[in-house]
Amino acid sequence: MPLRILSDFHPRVLNHSLQVLSKLRDEFPYFVNRKTDELSYIVECLDPENKQCQGVFIDGAPGIGKTILATEAANKLRRDNRHVLVAYIDCKDINSFESFAGTVIEQICRSPSVNDPAAEIKKRLVASKGYFYTLFLDNFECFLDENNNQQENQPSTAAARSRNCRKKVLSFIGEIANCPTNIKFLVTSSEKVPFLPMLVTEAIHLNPFDKDESSTLLKKVRRDDKTSDEKSEKLCEICSGIPLVLHTLMSSQEDLTGFLDYFEKSNPKKRANFLWKMKTVPPEKKIGFCLELCFQRLTPQVQVTLLRLCLYRGLFSPDKAAKIFCSSTSSEDDLRENVLELGRCNLLHRQKFQGTNKYTFLWVIREYFKDKANEERYREEIQHARGLLIDYLISFLKETFKVFLGKNSVKSAIEEFSAEKENVMQLVEWIDKGEMD
Repeated sequence: MPLRILSDFHPRVLNHSLQVLSKLRDEFPYFVNRKTDELSYIVECLDPENKQCQGVFIDGAPGIGKTILATEAANKLRRDNRHVLVAYIDCKDINSFESFAGTVIEQICRSPSVNDPAAEIKKRLVASKGYFYTLFLDNFECFLDENNNQQENQPSTAAARSRNCRKKVLSFIGEIANCPTNIKFLVTSSEKVPFLPMLVTEAIHLNPFDKDESSTLLKKVRRDDKTSDEKSEKLCEICSGIPLVLHTLMSSQEDLTGFLDYFEKSNPKKRANFLWKMKTVPPEKKIGFCLELCFQRLTPQVQVTLLRLCLYRGLFSPDKAAKIFCSSTSSEDDLRENVLELGRCNLLHRQKFQGTNKYTFLWVIREYFKDKANEERYREEIQHARGLLIDYLISFLKETFKVFLGKNSVKSAIEEFSAEKENVMQLVEWIDKGEMD
């Protein structure tokens, strides 16, 4: 017999109908579970039947696979239990308490337009006895005082707003954690700190891949390549077992075996210097070292496309990227091909969304290339690309407003606006900072 979950929903509406509202990404096609099987442990901890654990906190260096592991676990959890709802929040995209509450409510409610999202969230959590909620807080280090280094370069008013946002978000999380409801937390962070001391949570620290796990990833990414165990082990050594570095290097080298042969036969001094750099730089620079190598192997046109795309937030199709950023120097056909090439190189992350292949950036890759886009040689090109994005967003807002005024199209207008909300907020941010010229 169907469960009545929310008081304002018809009893025949099953739970999985709300699962489509989640912003949770699909499983990653090249996911590799470590020998220690953290995946099964996370699913066990977050299982609604497990009353002893209220959440899981995953920490590890950038590029180590925290988000991928957590995403895999969250998808498995809700696939195995249609009564599980996952609300995904990328903490790096949250710039106010209102945006946090709004992001949560639109993933647990079909009619998210309410005056007080925070109060509505608490009300629904308490009333919804048939749902089991998982709040997935990705990149949680953004809400930690110790990690708020960006405040040093912010005006005092902006820094105060940031502190106030973090304080409100953490307080709200504490409130809903203590609600008499079915809610658990899945948290990733590059900082190893207590999540909420009052909660019973399990902590998982992710280490780099060993040679066997690296070899498994290699076989998944390069199914058609016959790479010896010796070469596979050498690749793991070069990349220090960091999954993001491994995957990107594997994907960007058309002739991976040839690359490894060249590496083995190159000048010992040159080879030793390369290995020394990969082993001794801190994780965030090690990733940058690999990304720079991959970037230099791209054609100039694909390089520029990559830097342009860093301006766009959220998911996009090759067609949408072409529509926004085409110009006299880059045709729509060229841009579509460039997006597909960047996806093949793992510099863009591909996922299926509502049956369509779309792309986005993993955060660590976007941040690296956003910094690169600030180099003097790219400044004029990026300024032009930003102008194209601004023109697109202004046109989008005009058209969406017209649709919103239509008699039977309000729902469609809200859905379209929701899909572009991150970029509209970026436009507002540029306006506030006087950066529209």
